[in-house]
Amino acid sequence: MKQEKNRRGILKKSLTGDRLSLAFLMTACGMLFVYAFIQNPAEYTISRIGTQYPGLFFLTSFAMSFATACNLFRLFESVGLHSRTLTALTVTVNLAMIGASFTMAEEYIPGLTELHWIFALLFIVGNPLLLLIPLFKMIRNGNRRCLAAVLIFLPVYLLDALYVVRSFVLYGMMDGKNGVMELIPIFSTFLLLFLLNHTTLLEEPQIIPQKERAGR
Repeated sequence: MKQEKNRRGILKKSLTGDRLSLAFLMTACGMLFVYAFIQNPAEYTISRIGTQYPGLFFLTSFAMSFATACNLFRLFESVGLHSRTLTALTVTVNLAMIGASFTMAEEYIPGLTELHWIFALLFIVGNPLLLLIPLFKMIRNGNRRCLAAVLIFLPVYLLDALYVVRSFVLYGMMDGKNGVMELIPIFSTFLLLFLLNHTTLLEEPQIIPQKERAGR
């Protein structure tokens, strides 16, 4: 029996909730892009810009946290992941970015500065790790496109992490940072959430028997 792939559009036909999560994601992405380029991101970290624009830093942090959490919850629901632990981790990881906006300081302050670093790392590292959970579930279900996405994006995260470690070893915690190494994992996470939640690009195409297709 001949079979054909069901051809669909790239963008999903979304419900009201999906449109809202997409709007939140696009808003956060736009706000972060504008915020990050107030200064040269190759020289200024997100936090360092925040010392000059604390109100904008808080608004951007809130937008990023809210949009990421909403889209993660949407993704968990779509793959059938229902766990209080997962919910608690998602909320904690994304509230951490808001916490980072309240603990920034222009100069090193023992205790407060370390707390700021912990909050920022929780957000930047925690969300990609949470994203791997539904991705691995889809891969176990035979989704080869999600496997390809992991093979493409995982080296990006790992290379960025290696660059961070190298910078800290060579220049120290205070001087070995720039905004680019923070933006790469955040925008990569935004892109993956967009592809998974709002497009069909990472969905396995449905195979429809030719007779069934002809009868439609």
